[in-house]
Amino acid sequence: MNRLWVLLEYKTRLNRENMFILLGLVLVFIMLVSLTTYIFISNVQRDEIIMKYQAEQVYSNFLMQLRQNPMAVETLFKESPLLGIAVYDQAGKIMTTQFTIGDVPREIDVSPGSMLASGEMIYNDADNTISFVRQARLTLSLPIIGFTQSILDEEAMIRLPDSLYIKMDGKMYRDQYIASITWFSVVIFLILMAEVGIWFLYKRNELYRRRLAEQGQLARLGEAARTLTHEIKNPLSAITLQNAYLRKTLPPQYVGELRVIEEEIGRLNHLTGRISDFLRNPQGEPERISVVPFVRELLAKFEHSITFADQSVSSCTVVIDRERFRSIIENILLNALESCTDTKRDPQVSVEISCGSRHVIITIADRGDGLPQGDGKKLFDPFYTTKIHGSGIGLAISLRFIEAARGTLRITPREGGGTQAVIKLPGGTG
Repeated sequence: MNRLWVLLEYKTRLNRENMFILLGLVLVFIMLVSLTTYIFISNVQRDEIIMKYQAEQVYSNFLMQLRQNPMAVETLFKESPLLGIAVYDQAGKIMTTQFTIGDVPREIDVSPGSMLASGEMIYNDADNTISFVRQARLTLSLPIIGFTQSILDEEAMIRLPDSLYIKMDGKMYRDQYIASITWFSVVIFLILMAEVGIWFLYKRNELYRRRLAEQGQLARLGEAARTLTHEIKNPLSAITLQNAYLRKTLPPQYVGELRVIEEEIGRLNHLTGRISDFLRNPQGEPERISVVPFVRELLAKFEHSITFADQSVSSCTVVIDRERFRSIIENILLNALESCTDTKRDPQVSVEISCGSRHVIITIADRGDGLPQGDGKKLFDPFYTTKIHGSGIGLAISLRFIEAARGTLRITPREGGGTQAVIKLPGGTG
């Protein structure tokens, strides 16, 4: 009882620790993602400002060159990254009679709240261009030649309205944005992988600590069980001798009572033997065993009808101690045969063997009462049982022997009712 309480307390502490670790990882993930998102948005905004500044520089250089050589408007425009320049009135309609060149829309949205009115850059995926509106009142004194296909005075004063529309090649901005998106995605992925990796390492460490705790409890249980077994055997021997003496001296009417004593002595002897099996070296002396003949021979010793399905080749083998292998199969078969509370009902026990290149799988199934609800995790606890006359040590012994052979044992509800135990052992054909 004390051991069970210690294990329950240890599992409760682990559950609380799991909750705190998981909560901490989630908070760290949120913080790192928030920081990365902030940096990403800042970079995008910085790139947008840089691109807008570069566009202003290109536009200013274009105007300076235009002042020096007003006759080369078309040439200067083609040599620059600019794709279009136009001025618009306050309603967003193009002013075609002044300062218009390149590919520009006839009308733009400069209403309050629009992206152009707020000075934001607009990237067009269709033609990889960027456009923005510069809000400034400029009065320029320069020769205007070629814009309106007419020659004005040698120097004319032009007062530019509020909305100056600039359109230019946006491939560089697109490449920078794609690079930002790429590193943002990579960083988020790396953060996620780091979090998963930390959680995985923590769970492995938890499993290791859990096994250490269970082994420590098992060692203490072993010492107590050895002492108890030894102390039980001595009085059992004395009781057996006294019972034999009483059988010879008492009248025949007491034979029934003496038989009860003998049966209880046998139960105690069987229990001490099972405990010894559980405590002894689980590996034993491994040898190569041909599975199919071994199981067939073992099934022949049972009085009940057991269906046997062999889906493997005859050369299917495992490496395990012979007596421990026999104990594994017998324990699980006995559980299957005793799985019905109604002794008149047939549990329909079946054994199926399948063999691969690296593993042998033995499935023992029944149509009994099924697993007790809520007690699935306790099935392998020593001395846990739902049977009236069971010792609760059989499955614990089987699991101990299977794990010593580097195998696994799973006991799950069977579809349609009943239970199935799946034994998986290293081995295979040949």
